[in-house]
Amino acid sequence: MTGNPVVKLSWRLLCVLGAVILLAACGGTHSQPVLNKSDLVGTWTSSKEGKVTFGSDYKFIATDLRIGSYFSNRCQLVSGSGTWQFLSPQGASGPSLTSYIRGNLISLNFDSSTSVSAFTCTGGGIELTSWKTNSPAGLCLDLDPDSPCTGSLFVRNG
Repeated sequence: MTGNPVVKLSWRLLCVLGAVILLAACGGTHSQPVLNKSDLVGTWTSSKEGKVTFGSDYKFIATDLRIGSYFSNRCQLVSGSGTWQFLSPQGASGPSLTSYIRGNLISLNFDSSTSVSAFTCTGGGIELTSWKTNSPAGLCLDLDPDSPCTGSLFVRNG
């Protein structure tokens, strides 16, 4: 028994079109570019989540980070300072701040003596990942391995 060839072709085309649409929706044009120190040093702001200034001395100052929803509302508005470093591609820190000279994962470690509330509510620090949807590259919270860009994008000023 054979069916109508036009109907069969229509169903095949419809299935192929559906698969293409699903693949396009899943595979956006984002990437996680590798940054080096000169790419990172400076002030990065987010329209919704505050500001982070990275120093060339591997120190940072974070102002008005709105990250409470990512930490069970323990820290609604966080400001503090500490040290930053690139992490390995697997997310591991090195023995010193300069162990990795580039990367797409950045660790912010709050100083427990000067940033007690930031240190306490985040468990010591947060991780950011580089993210590029268009141009230029941005930074966002790295909290979920299945969705490495959480929250609003931080972009570098200037």
